[in-house]
Amino acid sequence: MSIRACIAFLASAFACVLPASGQACTSQDNSASNASIGFALVDGLNFYPDQFSNGSPVFSAPMQQKLNIISSGSDRIRVRTVPDSAEEAPKCGWVPKVFVKQGADPLTVAEASRNSKNKSQLIDGRVIQNPLDLKGLLKSLPSDTSFDPLSVKVYSAPSENASQRATLGVFGIFRIFATYRSSNAPTAEPDWFFIANENPLRPVSWSGWVKSSNVFTWESQMSIYFNSANTSPADIFVSYDAMLTGNKKGLIAQKPSSDTSPPSRNIARFPILSEVQRPGQSANSNIHYRIGFFGDACAANRSACVSGAQAIDDSSTVFEAAEMMKKTQVLFVIDNTLSMTSYYGPIANAVSETAREIETKLRQQNEPDTYVQFAAAVYGDYRSASNPSIDNMDFRFVGNNSFSDYRTLAGLKSLSYFQDALYDKPESPYGGLARALRDVRWSPDAGARILIWIGDHGGRNYGNTEPITSEIIRKQLAAKKVVLIPINVRGAYDGSWNGRFIQQANDIRNGSSSSTVKPQVAKPVETYRGSTADVSRTAAEVRQAILGVFYGAGATIALVENRGASESGVQTKIASDIARAQLVDLGSVDSAIKDGPLAYLNLSRDQIRQIFEKKQVMAPGFVSYSPTNENFTFWVNLNRGQLGTLQLVMRGACDGFDGGDPGDRIESALLTVTNIMGGDKYRPDEKVGDFLLRRFFIPSRYLPSVLNNTTREIEDEWRRAGNDAAKREKIVTPICRSAYLLELVSRNQKVKNLRRLSSKRTGFDWSTTSDNLTTFEWGWNNDVKDEYLYVPVEYFPSDIK
Repeated sequence: MSIRACIAFLASAFACVLPASGQACTSQDNSASNASIGFALVDGLNFYPDQFSNGSPVFSAPMQQKLNIISSGSDRIRVRTVPDSAEEAPKCGWVPKVFVKQGADPLTVAEASRNSKNKSQLIDGRVIQNPLDLKGLLKSLPSDTSFDPLSVKVYSAPSENASQRATLGVFGIFRIFATYRSSNAPTAEPDWFFIANENPLRPVSWSGWVKSSNVFTWESQMSIYFNSANTSPADIFVSYDAMLTGNKKGLIAQKPSSDTSPPSRNIARFPILSEVQRPGQSANSNIHYRIGFFGDACAANRSACVSGAQAIDDSSTVFEAAEMMKKTQVLFVIDNTLSMTSYYGPIANAVSETAREIETKLRQQNEPDTYVQFAAAVYGDYRSASNPSIDNMDFRFVGNNSFSDYRTLAGLKSLSYFQDALYDKPESPYGGLARALRDVRWSPDAGARILIWIGDHGGRNYGNTEPITSEIIRKQLAAKKVVLIPINVRGAYDGSWNGRFIQQANDIRNGSSSSTVKPQVAKPVETYRGSTADVSRTAAEVRQAILGVFYGAGATIALVENRGASESGVQTKIASDIARAQLVDLGSVDSAIKDGPLAYLNLSRDQIRQIFEKKQVMAPGFVSYSPTNENFTFWVNLNRGQLGTLQLVMRGACDGFDGGDPGDRIESALLTVTNIMGGDKYRPDEKVGDFLLRRFFIPSRYLPSVLNNTTREIEDEWRRAGNDAAKREKIVTPICRSAYLLELVSRNQKVKNLRRLSSKRTGFDWSTTSDNLTTFEWGWNNDVKDEYLYVPVEYFPSDIK
């Protein structure tokens, strides 16, 4: 069967029911002792009884099924499944070779681009084969209207007719384990990449095939970012020609006027995809890079664009908000007096059923670090006009004052209403809010705290049997960092008293002219039109307002205010996905910015508007780096294992110089690295820098010249330095300084000013003052929680200027 026929068959045959027993393995299959490891690259990998026939398959294996490869033919190979348990018998058969990745290791960039122009790179005058695993960064296709500019589709086979396995956000970093070319031409570029996590045999739902047009291949571990330490211009252009000519029409981002990098956490930097230089062009002092630019964020007519730095920072802030929303507690405080009786039951149902729906969807996402908890309380009025205090009022929590799952809210339905002990029109909503805020037990690690206040009538003004003021509620909300969402229902409709609810909600929201606290309070939602009673509409809009906490970062609340947009129009993206949710009606973005639950995180109106109205995408960009002005800074992208490798080598080398045996110490460290991390062993005739380049693909100019030697040569150079302090300092300083800085990274610390580092004993021991250290989160996570560390290149053992 040809590759094309195989694709066509696979795309149409995933629903076929195949024999459950499969084909039993022969004694020869089971005795194959030299079988290599592989894994299935498609869902429903078909096993055939022989090498050539196109008859019915005898077995179908799932994607990422671990396989033993027994023998190989031209288009098919014979494999044996590796069962998960001893009770399960292995299955054997012939499968299409193209859909089996032989070996668990990912492709290297050199291997994937064997037939392309980029199979090697010129690094500091040396042509070296790229030893990196092939990594990909997901990008979007803003010119293709069929694609969501914020996400990429993952398929079960390299075909758009195959079933979709997942949708991933742009800028995710993944390892590429296989490629597929639909053309048989030997020089054709791959149409598809198989992406997975560090371990392709781990059966996670998002692994699979993505179109190569949705992926930037990343051929180094370097990233670039605007230099905040000087005022040199730093521009990013849409094309190489625009960069060369400085054509401002091709400008897509400029360095912001001030540094927008958060002081305590990492953000994504622009990955350097390749160095570019036009053939025949005379070299100048500047170095040109093609980068992955996150933030090609322009309106449709390109009348307004957001800067790259701002786009990065905005997105990071929103994703941080999304992480906070993963741990959410919602408290319902509901008026339960006589005027609410016709509305109370439907509202109680809407509250409990909507909470159940939200929690169920979160469980289906299978994210163990995501939770939402609920609590509820009902209020009435003070029990005595002579003792109006929140401890002497009709008030009760449903269950208790702790948060739990949605089942707690079922108790709302069975409560009877409170009789009004004072026999007058108003109740005391201020008292109910103050009591609930005081007594409920908020969790200290709840990222978002929401209080949804539901009632019909407002209460007395301060001083008339009412000891609580709007300012007291404001201070309580601000102190506990609680977002208040007021919902006014019709109840026994009275224009003046329903209006009092709206007025008092706005008093909490806006405060007096002397008010200094600014809690986040949504604009009151009115669930009625004039005096028309509509219980079912009220219940539906209460449900929408609750969903608005989780769907689209306040979009639903805005839709309720605008009337006319249906609930089905709201994208069902909750908790961890709110950062990418689209507002259904862009006309309502104003309200969502002003009133949405995320506004208390201090996102500006322009920041949120740019995120939602414009298309944040990953796109190519071109920059010109000036070594003289240092208009950009460089970062190295590592994982924790690579950081540990560098630490081990640098610390071993530094200790070796101090102990007088640098050659032995460095060689011991390199051998330990290969014993722990695997890979080719260190060879005594190999330069230390070349050994490191086999694990980190960064320009060697960022390694000290002393490492451009074997371990024996390093020791000889050290001995030749003798007692010459200046020569010894030149050798040891870059290595021991780097060892100190890399250890700070592993402890989540950062140096504020590198110039304030100091050394003792001729560069062996490095330190700095406590006020020069700050806590810093070096890790940056993508969609599937792969962590990457963006480490400043100055932390590497480069020669000190």
